[in-house]
Amino acid sequence: MNHRKVLILQGKLFNYRASIFERLANYYDLTVAFVDFCQQGYPRTGKYKLIHLPAYKIGPCRIQKWGFHNYCESFDCVVFLTDMHYCSVCAYFLLPRRFSLVSWGIGLRGLSKYGYDVERERDCFDFLYGLLLKAADSVIFYRPEPLMFWKELPPEKVFVANNTVDVLEIPQNLSSEEKGILFIGSLNQRKRVDSLLCIYARACSRTTRIPKLDIVGDGPERKKLEALTKTLGIESQVRFLGGIFDENDLAVYFSQAMMCVSPGQAGLSVLKSMGYGVPFVTNQNSITGGERMNINHGENGFLYSSDEELEQLFVDAYDKRYFWQELGKNALGYYQTQANPDVMIGGFLDAIDYACRSKRTDKCVSAL
Repeated sequence: MNHRKVLILQGKLFNYRASIFERLANYYDLTVAFVDFCQQGYPRTGKYKLIHLPAYKIGPCRIQKWGFHNYCESFDCVVFLTDMHYCSVCAYFLLPRRFSLVSWGIGLRGLSKYGYDVERERDCFDFLYGLLLKAADSVIFYRPEPLMFWKELPPEKVFVANNTVDVLEIPQNLSSEEKGILFIGSLNQRKRVDSLLCIYARACSRTTRIPKLDIVGDGPERKKLEALTKTLGIESQVRFLGGIFDENDLAVYFSQAMMCVSPGQAGLSVLKSMGYGVPFVTNQNSITGGERMNINHGENGFLYSSDEELEQLFVDAYDKRYFWQELGKNALGYYQTQANPDVMIGGFLDAIDYACRSKRTDKCVSAL
């Protein structure tokens, strides 16, 4: 470990980030600070400091309490998740400073409205977002695609840390010959699980040789979805397993999956699925933070364009199980070589090193 003091600022702190921060703590004197909340059960190892930075809440925005700037000045480098809801934090980083600054994020704002569109027209919020990227000494994107949107950024200061999660190695004795279909995620409207059930029911009406569907997750839509399976007459084919957070249990369900399907959203479950050697299936226009871009259609996953196309995938799944097996091998290979946590950590190390070497002292955004 070197002696650089590094602060990583998070709005919300989720459990899946813990192992990434643990690994970074092997290289730096690391502090992780969160503003809104720390997810229940967040693992604390003692490798890094974990603190809460309280803020005033004004609608969707957060205004940092007095003394925040002095706190940041005690570090050599500050890595902040670029989120304009934390407006006082973002505004402060446009002012002169003594520490190195690294911007970290998706690289595009307004994803729910625009999708992952790097060719859309910019608006006034993009202008403000761009100021933050320019003010930073280096920039970390989840994916390389945003470089096409921010062409004015010097490419040497932009680094990619593929957003990902840790997985366990599945022992051979857990591997299942009778593979099923898996959905994993919170049960809310944006995931379009109701659509998934309707499509699955239509496929069941066409063939009896169809893999069973396991739904891992909980949320406000669960009772409604359970009732829908009875209405559709597929309750014997669908299991609602509830929220499962123990990684050992999740590994078992992934070992029994032929494919992982999510019609409405493709987030970090894409990477988790790939890490377990299970191809991910989603709509080509699903909501994503860029994770969908890891899917190479027909090679390590599947991007469908219509409900009828997904229905046919289900109908053919049993007869084409060796095709899905091949996609699973490719998905695992992709994860291991291009999207595992070590690759993500490498992006952080390079970006922090570059920022500390090229630190611009007492420069404000007006000079850019």
